[in-house]
Amino acid sequence: MIRVLLIFTILITTNLTSAQTTIQGIIKEVDGTTLPGANIYFDQTQIGTTSDLDGKFEIITKLTGSPNLIVDFIGFKSFAQSISLDQETIFVEIILKPSFNQLEAVTITAGAFEASDKKKSVALKPLDIVTTAGALGDVSGALQTLPGVTTVGESGRLFVRGGDDTETQTFIDGMLVPIAYTSGAPNLSVRGRFNPFIFSGTVFSVGAYSAEYGQALSSVLQLNTKELPEENKIDLSLMNIGGSAAITQLWKEGAVTATLDYINLAPYTEVITQNVNWIKPPESIDGEVSLRQKTKRNGMLKLYGKFGQSSLKLNSIDLDAPQGFSPFDIQNENLFLNTNWKSIIGNKWSVKTGASYTKNIDNIRLTDFDVKENLETGFFKLVMNNYSSDRVTVKFGSEALVQSISETIRIDTVSLSNNFKENRYSGFAEAEVYLSTKIAMRVGGRLEQSTIKHQTTIAPRFSTAYKLNDNSQLSIAYGQFYQQASKNILLKTREVSEQRADHYILNYQVNKKKRLFRAETYYKNYARLITYNSNLSAVANDGNGYAYGLDVFYKDLRTIENAQFWISYSYLNTKRKYQDYPVQAIPSFASKHSISVVYKHWMNNWNSLISCTAKYSTPRTYDDPNRMMFNDRYTKPYRSLDFSWSYLPKQHIIFYGAVTNVLGFNNQFGFQFSSQADGNGVYAQQEILPSAKRFFFVGCFLTFTKKGGANQLDTLN
Repeated sequence: MIRVLLIFTILITTNLTSAQTTIQGIIKEVDGTTLPGANIYFDQTQIGTTSDLDGKFEIITKLTGSPNLIVDFIGFKSFAQSISLDQETIFVEIILKPSFNQLEAVTITAGAFEASDKKKSVALKPLDIVTTAGALGDVSGALQTLPGVTTVGESGRLFVRGGDDTETQTFIDGMLVPIAYTSGAPNLSVRGRFNPFIFSGTVFSVGAYSAEYGQALSSVLQLNTKELPEENKIDLSLMNIGGSAAITQLWKEGAVTATLDYINLAPYTEVITQNVNWIKPPESIDGEVSLRQKTKRNGMLKLYGKFGQSSLKLNSIDLDAPQGFSPFDIQNENLFLNTNWKSIIGNKWSVKTGASYTKNIDNIRLTDFDVKENLETGFFKLVMNNYSSDRVTVKFGSEALVQSISETIRIDTVSLSNNFKENRYSGFAEAEVYLSTKIAMRVGGRLEQSTIKHQTTIAPRFSTAYKLNDNSQLSIAYGQFYQQASKNILLKTREVSEQRADHYILNYQVNKKKRLFRAETYYKNYARLITYNSNLSAVANDGNGYAYGLDVFYKDLRTIENAQFWISYSYLNTKRKYQDYPVQAIPSFASKHSISVVYKHWMNNWNSLISCTAKYSTPRTYDDPNRMMFNDRYTKPYRSLDFSWSYLPKQHIIFYGAVTNVLGFNNQFGFQFSSQADGNGVYAQQEILPSAKRFFFVGCFLTFTKKGGANQLDTLN
C-alpha cells in the first residue's frame, strides 16, 4: 500500500511540474527602446510581474489553455495577446505604441547639447565625445569643439558664453563633483579627473538648464555612467606617458570593474622640447572601482570610487625674483566616492537617490612659504518622477550639501590658518507638459538656503518649444541662476551675497536625413558679482556684466561615405566688472569669434579611424600695467590643427597615435608682469606659452574577452 501511494505521489508531482510554463520576453517602444517598469499579467488573474531595467521579464505559471497576456505602461496603449501555453518555455517580444505619440512630439533643445545612445534627438553620440582629435582623452577637451565654449589654453577648463571656469558645475549620475579637474601650476593646462570610457551619456547645458541643478552661473555638465557591461574582459593600455589596466567581472545580476592608471611625463619631457622649466614633470597614480548591482523592483545600484595621487615641480615664471623664476611644487591627494540607486515604483513613479563624498588635499611649496588646502564635501540627493499622464511628467526632489574648507600657510615656524564650513539645503520642482505634439513646455523652480550669511534664493526656470514641421522647431528658455563666492573669497570673509545671472535663449533646430543644424542666440545679465582689491581685501558684491552672442552648430553624417563632421561657430560680446577689475571690461578669457571643425573617417581597407580637428579663436584681451587703459592689449589668435589615427590590426588590438598643433602655430596666452616697476617705471613682462608647441601620443590598447570581439575604440580620442 505504501509503495502504491509513493508511486501515486511521484506521478502527481511529475504531472504538476510538467504543467508549469515559463514565459520570457522583452518590452519595447516602436523605435526599439526598451521599457522598464511595464506591468505584465494574465487577464483576470493575479499572475504577473514587471519588466526590469532592460525591459525584460519572466513569468512562471501553471495556467493552461490560451489566456490573454496584458501589458500596461503609462503613456502607451494597453497591449493584449492570447498566449498558447502548450510549451515549457515561450519567448515573446512586445511592442507598445504610445497613446500620445512622444516620438513625434517636439523636444525642448534650448541651451543643451546632449550625447546619448538612447534619446531621440541628440547633437552628439558618446563615441563622438571620446574620438575627437585634440581632446587628449579629456571630456572637457572634446566639449571645447562645441559652440559657446572658448578655448583657454593655459587653463584647460570650460569657459562658457562669457563665464569663467568657476561658473560650470560637474555632476556624475546627478551627484556633485566639487573638484572636477586635476591640480596644476599657474598658467598650465589641467585635465578632467575622470576617464571618458566610464560614461554612456553626456548632457552639456550651456544655459538655462534644469531646476534640478544649481550653483552654476553659466553651465552644467552632467555625466552619466554606464549600466551593466556585456561580458568579462581585461583591458591593457601601454602608452608613451604611462600605462593602464582594467578588469571587469560579471555575475548574474551585477558586475565590478577595477582600474589602475599610472602616468609619468618625465621620459616624455626628456625627448620633446618644453616651454616649461620642469624640476619634476607630472606624475600620477589613480585607482578606481565601479560596481553595478540590480536590486528588487527593477532597481539598479551603482557604486563608484576613485583615489588618486599626483605631483609636479617646476620653476614658475616670477619676474619679481632675481633669477626671473621661483620653484613651485604641488602634491595632490583626491578621493571621490559616488553611490546612487534608481528604481521604478509601480507604473507611475520612479525614484533616484544617492550621495557623493569628496576629500581633496593640495600641498603647495613656494620659495618663502608652504600652503596646505583641504576640502571635504558631502552631497546627498533625492529625486522623484511622476508619470501619471502621458502628457505631463513631474519631477521634484531635495539636496543637502555639507562642506568644510581650510587653508594653512606656514612661514618658517609660524602657521596661519583659516577655515569655513557651509551647509546648503535645496529643493526643486519641475513639470514637463506636452500641450500637443507641436508644443511642449518645462516649468520649474529651485529654492536654496545656505548657512553662509543665512541666505535664501528662489530661482524660476522656464522653457518651451514649438514644432514648425516634421524636421524643424523653435525653442525659448529663461532662468535665474545663483552661485556662492569661490573658496578663496570665503576663506577671507563670509559677508558676501550670492552672485546672480539671468539667461534668455532663442533656439532654432533642423534635423533631417542625418544632418543637424542648430542656431542659438542668447543674452546673459550678471549682477552682484564679487569684487575685491588686488590683495583680496575690500570684498563686496559690486560687480556686474553682460554677455550676448550667437552659437551655430552643423553636423553631417550623410554627405561623405564612412565619414562624419561637425562645424561650430560662436560669436561672443561680453564685458564685466568683477574680481579686481577697476572698470567694466572684456574679460581676458573671452574671444569674440571662435570656430572649430571636426572630421572623422573610417577607412575599411586599412581598418582605421582617422580624426582631425581644426580650431581658431580671435585674440583675447590682457592687461598691461605699462599702459593707462585696462585690458586693452590683445594676444595672438589661437590656431590649432590636431590629428589622430586608430589602427585595428585585429578586433581586440588598437594602435593609436595623435599629435596636437600639427602645423606648429605659435599660440600665445597673454603676458605675465612683475608686481613692481623698475627704476624707469616699466613693469617687466614674460610671454605665457603652452607647455610645448606640440603634444605627441602613441599607445597600444588590448582587450581580452572570451568572445574576442570587444575593443577600446570608444575610449580613444
